[in-house]
Amino acid sequence: MEALPPWDDTSWIVAQAYLVGFDVVGVAAVDETASATESMFYWLAQGLQADMDWLQRTRAVRLDPRRRWPDLRAVVVVASGYPAWPTLQAPPEGYGRVSCYAWGRDYHRVLGRRLERLVAWARRRWPDDWFRWYVDTGPVAEKVWAVRAGVGWIGKHGNVIHPRLGSWTFLGVVLTSRPLRPAPHQAVADRCGTCTRCMDVCPTRAILAPGVVSAHRCISYWTIEHPGPIPEAVRPWIGSYLFGCDDCQTVCPWNRWAQTAGSFVPVVQRRRISLREALWMDEAAFHRTFAGTPVHRLGWWRLRRNALVVIGNHGDASLMEDLRRFLAVETDPVLREHAEWALDRLTRRHVSVASPVHR
Repeated sequence: MEALPPWDDTSWIVAQAYLVGFDVVGVAAVDETASATESMFYWLAQGLQADMDWLQRTRAVRLDPRRRWPDLRAVVVVASGYPAWPTLQAPPEGYGRVSCYAWGRDYHRVLGRRLERLVAWARRRWPDDWFRWYVDTGPVAEKVWAVRAGVGWIGKHGNVIHPRLGSWTFLGVVLTSRPLRPAPHQAVADRCGTCTRCMDVCPTRAILAPGVVSAHRCISYWTIEHPGPIPEAVRPWIGSYLFGCDDCQTVCPWNRWAQTAGSFVPVVQRRRISLREALWMDEAAFHRTFAGTPVHRLGWWRLRRNALVVIGNHGDASLMEDLRRFLAVETDPVLREHAEWALDRLTRRHVSVASPVHR
């Protein structure tokens, strides 16, 4: 029988991870039980990832990372909390809401720099082993490994919940050939109980079952990941959200007392964005305004697309003239169609009979 790796190896890398600034650290061993959970297999098999094709292309590796890294022995999972003061109330007319995680710095960069330092130290300590880190960028089922590493449990809204940080967390992983010994009895029990607040509040009923979220109905998917035109039937779902959606996490009881870190101090003006500003911002101004933030990953075109949808749902009457001017100069056929739709919605709401939206 193979001897267990020494505790001091695990203790060392955990201590270093805390030293570089992470709030929670866990270690999971990779063995014959390493394949991903049945729920993830079901999620991909049912095509609930919508057109996020990279998830399907890397399905086999996500289900069992040893298919790509046969000598993978351990996964170190790290988490950082971020500040969030969400509300279910829509902003004033003329503004679009931004998901809490995008109020501050781009977590890919922040966590990436920390993981780079951690991995550099680990490589010096163990030069014969390999280490590879990812922050939302690799074929790794981060949430599955977070559960196995004792970082938290997967809530009914599909996000990892930590007892202290709630679900307002960013995750990162380090894969390694170094055999690391996980702590005994480290699993965190599912504490959602009979609560279904996240499922009940979702305006699109995207949570099909506990922990199973259909991207086809998720506002975050449509406003962030979807690259093309937003179907007309979907647009009213989006309401006032310009970027992402927080409703399912906003009502989660575990987020009431969540403790947050100072690495992602929110910038007040990013909590909501002027729809007029988003509509008329040129590409250079977009890069200046949102560089280093998650919104920058959206791209200029999608920001304007989203702004047109939110204007149709939540714009004030003064934006009707902006839409007419926009149509007079814009040549992109997709943006023009979205603008025509928004103008029709505003006209019917402010000139004829009010047209209700979900919020």
